[in-house]
Amino acid sequence: MSEKNKPGPKKKRAPKEPLTKKIQIRVTEEEYAHLKALGKEVGGMTALLRNHFGRVSIRSRRDDQEMRRMLGRGLGLLNQIAKWCNVHKQSMESLPVKARLVEVERLLRAACDHPEER
Repeated sequence: MSEKNKPGPKKKRAPKEPLTKKIQIRVTEEEYAHLKALGKEVGGMTALLRNHFGRVSIRSRRDDQEMRRMLGRGLGLLNQIAKWCNVHKQSMESLPVKARLVEVERLLRAACDHPEER
């Protein structure tokens, strides 16, 4: 055996809590095959699922729908304002409005770049 392949000293493991609970879910054949393939890469489905505990966040679909609805209203309003600016291109009144639109665009781009900070 070469130096690289020799096993090192065994590390002491922290005492494990007994695994007494079981989770069962029903999946389609396609979902199962996908999970099995992912699990094969990391040492089994159990390892795959345990590795993902704490990394997965559950989002409320109702909250997402409300957020999309509000975003749609806001974007509709911005579109109306932009149309008004196009109609009044030569007017001095449109300059502050255009400046605010640029600011709103900058804020929206920043929010899209960092969606986790909502």
